[in-house]
Amino acid sequence: MISEINVEEGQVVAAGQTVLTLIQTDELEVEINVPENQLSAATVGKPVTVKFWALPNEVEGVIREVSPMADSTSRTYRVRISLFDVPSVIQLGMTASVTLTDNSNSDTASGVELPLSAIYQTGDQAQVWVVTEENTVKLKNVKVTQFGDNEVVVSGVDSGENVVVAGVHKLREGQKVQTRAKEK
Repeated sequence: MISEINVEEGQVVAAGQTVLTLIQTDELEVEINVPENQLSAATVGKPVTVKFWALPNEVEGVIREVSPMADSTSRTYRVRISLFDVPSVIQLGMTASVTLTDNSNSDTASGVELPLSAIYQTGDQAQVWVVTEENTVKLKNVKVTQFGDNEVVVSGVDSGENVVVAGVHKLREGQKVQTRAKEK
């Protein structure tokens, strides 16, 4: 399939000039950029789930290639994912969300969904501020298992714990806080 024609009929072209772009549509793939602190989770052969933003369908895939070098501008690594059983409604250039699936440990997939604003990160360690019984805050290490648009799924937070979801960069260890009761 021809996706782009870069010249006009009768135009004189220079040696090496791109005339047209051909695309192969029998095997579609998704390309994502992974930051270096998440690169260890993205290994060749690892299964993934791809959710296209414009479609209700999820598609299974596998990581086919991980770039050995980071992009000089974004400092992220290019990861290519081969897709299986691609529905015909998927078009080239569509935007998608990719989730790494870990079949080896089902506990990793479960967790607590929090707003992205609740994550307090210093270095490579993700943390959340937890409100104690004395209405003070303390940092608690968590592991981010899944990223969404504006939310994350974390493990390491116990059921029933109150987690601060706004203003996390203005808090300090042991600071007294007042919680807002949920409206009925």
